[in-house]
Amino acid sequence: MLKATGAKSEIVPKASGKRFDSGLASQHPLRILLAEDNAVNQKVGLLMLSRLGYVAEAAANGKRALEALERATYDVILMDIQMPEMNGIEAAGIVRERLGEKSPIIVALTAEALEGDEERFLGLGFDYYLSKPLQANRLQDILRNIKPHLDNSPDLAVIITANL
Repeated sequence: MLKATGAKSEIVPKASGKRFDSGLASQHPLRILLAEDNAVNQKVGLLMLSRLGYVAEAAANGKRALEALERATYDVILMDIQMPEMNGIEAAGIVRERLGEKSPIIVALTAEALEGDEERFLGLGFDYYLSKPLQANRLQDILRNIKPHLDNSPDLAVIITANL
């Protein structure tokens, strides 16, 4: 068809597939709680984390994430911004207020990916920013950079609050 129309053929490089470091959790242990209001997105997030070697729990929204914080110590919260009952910005603020310097790392996870959104969320107190759809390489990079609490007992967890 290209020959018939005289158009040039351009070779488009094949997209690099999602590469999961299945040993990441053993090298950098974190327990994970995924707080997500959408069941399909929960499954996608849990699967992505399991491919990195993490075992994750699930919570339905920011309010449930706060309840999880009452039961355990966490290293990271990947916080979806738009959730029912309590949005991610409000939940992150409460985490910072309650835990102060002992707060886990909080990562904004959002579909808001316009120019300036990353800076806006960082300015709101989030430590990192991930845009949706969630990309395995970015998630891995962020998790690798997080220093777990000194007491890395089995009750340590990462809260991932996401609309993947």
